Amino acid sequence: MRNLEEYIVLAKEVEHSPLNEVFDLVFNIIEKYTGPEKNHKAKVMGWKTSYKEGLATEHKIRQKLLLMIGGVAQELKVIK
Repeated sequence: MRNLEEYIVLAKEVEHSPLNEVFDLVFNIIEKYTGPEKNHKAKVMGWKTSYKEGLATEHKIRQKLLLMIGGVAQELKVIK
């Protein structure tokens, strides 16, 4: 994430795009901006599985994904 505008666009996509596309988008962000040692992919896969098994609502998963990309943006000093 290079700047605040990129973060805002990404957050809007997470809120409004079909959930399968959102998972792909978040995986791409993780790959691009965080290292494998962060275990972000494993968390997202767990959330995806929970959603598919009906253990979590779409709204809850979107909230978790937004929090995760917010955390990435904070690490990159895009937001404070």
